[in-house]
Amino acid sequence: MPIVSVSLSNEDLHTLNRLQADGGFTNRSELLRQALRTLAQDMHALDELSGDISAVLTIVYQKSGKGIESNFLLHHHTQLIDAMLHSHTINGDCIEVVVVNGRAENIRELVNQLKGNTKIHSVTVAIIGV
Repeated sequence: MPIVSVSLSNEDLHTLNRLQADGGFTNRSELLRQALRTLAQDMHALDELSGDISAVLTIVYQKSGKGIESNFLLHHHTQLIDAMLHSHTINGDCIEVVVVNGRAENIRELVNQLKGNTKIHSVTVAIIGV
């Protein structure tokens, strides 16, 4: 099996170690392989959709902000956004729940651009209508 080197922040390494222990994974590599498979399944499900869809995006980022790039992305895609809720988590992170309706390819583009922002911890997509 090929070996891949990955750089992580101290916080990400702490999270990785905690997830390994809590999840019962035998090592960090096994945890990362499972995470990669899960991400691939999520992205593949969205990639297979076409036509008009409805989805709920859950975006989590540090309270210090998701960055002006993400605000610009959301503003650029306002035609997709039907509702948006902003709140704070117990640990101080910010969470935005965004209801989107539109062409699958436009929603897919938005999701991929948000996932590409390093200031965003996570973007979860729940398809609620096809």
